[in-house]
Amino acid sequence: AASLFFAEIDHGADDLAELHGAFTGRIRIGALPLARASIVPTALASVLRIYPDAEVSITDGPYEEQLRRLLNGQIDVIVGALRDPSPSASIVQELLFSDPLHIVLRANHPLAKHALPDAKTLRQLRWIAPKKATPAREAFTRFFTNAKLPEPAHIIECSSMSATREILQLTDCAALLPALQVERDVVAGLLAISPQQLSDTSRDIGLAFRESWQPTTLQYSFLQSVRNVVRALGTASHSSIRRAV
Repeated sequence: AASLFFAEIDHGADDLAELHGAFTGRIRIGALPLARASIVPTALASVLRIYPDAEVSITDGPYEEQLRRLLNGQIDVIVGALRDPSPSASIVQELLFSDPLHIVLRANHPLAKHALPDAKTLRQLRWIAPKKATPAREAFTRFFTNAKLPEPAHIIECSSMSATREILQLTDCAALLPALQVERDVVAGLLAISPQQLSDTSRDIGLAFRESWQPTTLQYSFLQSVRNVVRALGTASHSSIRRAV
């Protein structure tokens, strides 16, 4: 229960050290799946060029666990899919962009070179889907609900992106994923992305942090770097979709 108190003391010590010319400091980042793919690593690389001695930790795992650590001061900021409504009155959520989902298949899948099939045909596929009560799973369910269809009968529930990529490459499974998350696999010719966005599947991606948080200079630099990376990735993600057609 006292961890937030001690975290604030640590932040104050970092601020004082920087006033005396010590560019070190620490930042603890919670990274959700999309953010882990490129946003957080790219933003962090930029920050480390300025703060090479910074103490950095990146936490993955379930959102609920990351939220608990954020509220207790064990994480400074979470980067990834936002929740609606906000999970706590003590949490501020900053929208960075809305991310549409696309059907992702292995590169030589029978449907990879065809126009987007109708919802009935898609329902017959075996799908890889994230666990329930996540924004991505809600978008997946909503797509079929809007077509007046139940969820597909054959679903592999998987929260691991590395496992999802491997299963997609080895089987005829399909997944509903952000283009940005599989961009490198598409460029390498391992996976293919349907160029058509699925209606009503966008998720809000952004930053979540404590309402009372006063970031150190290092932490503020990371936030600004994330915002810059997102602006730069906006054009790049569209390019990756075009290359996948």
